[in-house]
Amino acid sequence: MKTARLSLRIDERSDAIVRRAAEQSQVPVGRFVEDAAVHAAERVLADRVHFSLLEEEWDAFVALLDRPVREMPGLGRADAAWDRHFGDAE
Repeated sequence: MKTARLSLRIDERSDAIVRRAAEQSQVPVGRFVEDAAVHAAERVLADRVHFSLLEEEWDAFVALLDRPVREMPGLGRADAAWDRHFGDAE
């Protein structure tokens, strides 16, 4: 069930283009705009999560991930300091 509402103002030229595209797609304008907005939003958000690398860059990335774990005592101290100042975050 759709309950959220989105309102926007656009110029006449943009309105005409959107309406024509919706008509050509045989979908209501609201559905056309929603689909286009969601698609654009997913692209923006995916860019924050997914990335692509050249093969040699990928190999270097995987090599870094496969390195043995190393001790980082300073990180433990920082975590303890965080807990003292801000309490347990969980």
